[in-house]
Amino acid sequence: MKNSQEMVRASLLPLFNNIAEDLNQTVLNLEQKRYSYIKGTLQRGTTSLAYIHMVLLPVLSSLLDHLGKNNYGVDLFENEIQLAGYKILNALWIIGTKGRKFVDREWIIEELNRHRPLVGDCLSSFASCFPVAFFEPEFNTNNKNASNVSQLSPEAHDVMTNISRTIPNLTKLIADIEEHAESRVKYEDAPYVVEVILPCLCSYLSYWWSMGPEKIKQITEPQITNVTANHMNSVLGSVLKLINNNIDAIEAPWMKHIAVYTQTIIFNSSTNLVEPYFLPVSQRIKSKCEDLFTQEQSLKTATRLESSEREDLELDLMKDYEILVRDIYAFGPLLIKYVDIHRSYWLKNGDKYAEELYNNMAEVFSVWCKSKVN
Repeated sequence: MKNSQEMVRASLLPLFNNIAEDLNQTVLNLEQKRYSYIKGTLQRGTTSLAYIHMVLLPVLSSLLDHLGKNNYGVDLFENEIQLAGYKILNALWIIGTKGRKFVDREWIIEELNRHRPLVGDCLSSFASCFPVAFFEPEFNTNNKNASNVSQLSPEAHDVMTNISRTIPNLTKLIADIEEHAESRVKYEDAPYVVEVILPCLCSYLSYWWSMGPEKIKQITEPQITNVTANHMNSVLGSVLKLINNNIDAIEAPWMKHIAVYTQTIIFNSSTNLVEPYFLPVSQRIKSKCEDLFTQEQSLKTATRLESSEREDLELDLMKDYEILVRDIYAFGPLLIKYVDIHRSYWLKNGDKYAEELYNNMAEVFSVWCKSKVN
């Protein structure tokens, strides 16, 4: 890539243009309720959801991941390819956050719901390699990698206008996530927040912090982003609140994946997050663990139960343990990485809340070791 930039760009331009066209056609089909096109029953000119979800998104995510890991996005996304990137961003955002609002067919809604995390993964990969801070367009004029896309053609001007209407500003986005966490909105009411917006935002913050005001100290350097550790701490706090709100929730599939993308923003976390965010989650998990252990012991000593009744109670208990494992899986990876970062500080300075956090989790695993569910 570094040695043959023009050749690589020329080779990949048709691919990105075709991907952008397929995604935008899918948006149009959803908006205009073209159900035969969405289902793929027509052989020509179709962009079915099955193709988008099973072929296009996995291929695009893999390509964008490769670009991000090797820092090739800066070299690739120029001029026409950058325009195609904006088209892809706009379409993915609409499909992920608004797709199900356009249609009233149950099978389409189920299809969009089932594959929504794929859209979030793809946007996360996109945010890790796109060289323009698309959540902060006010800095585009300072960014040497921001092509003057709107001047390429009348269509390009329309694309950038649509982007400004579709993609929210960083400050508003973080405020909306905080409000979502505070208001205890159910997962079913706004699933796109945790499955689409959060993966994209976490990737965006970790990518742009290295080019933000806390990292670039030279006053002469033009500011191309305003991402700081405060943004990361705010989002991490909101994620922990969401986890706390959904401890013991039956329907919360996103809890199995949230730690994967949230870990990318922990490296700048503050020690002040222990008391308001980490400690409450550990307390709820500890209480739930103790409650299940008490139920288990009561079940073992209950000798007068019918066999069918005992089986039902054991089955319910096992399901509750499965949910507990899911909750720990959502919280544990974040806690481990957070402790690794701040352990030396706590050893030198001491922190009663960190000590309580440790005791809570130690109790969880101590009780768990005593448990013997048959």
